[in-house]
Amino acid sequence: MAGITARLNPSGVIRARMLSNHIRTQERAVVPQPQDQVILPDAGYDGLAKVVVKAIPNNWGEIIWDGAVMTVK
Repeated sequence: MAGITARLNPSGVIRARMLSNHIRTQERAVVPQPQDQVILPDAGYDGLAKVVVKAIPNNWGEIIWDGAVMTVK
């Protein structure tokens, strides 16, 4: 049997246990985009081990985020 079992204890803490040592993870690298991105593992992988968000390209200009509005100069 493969996968993970998880239980929520009375104090609200999730306790998880791996059922197999054969979980396949993948590393991904992404470049920032103007829209939201959902990063998922490719088919054949069970999860992501690491996601690297690349630096904003120099030709994007200065990006300012005030917590609500993003401005590009």
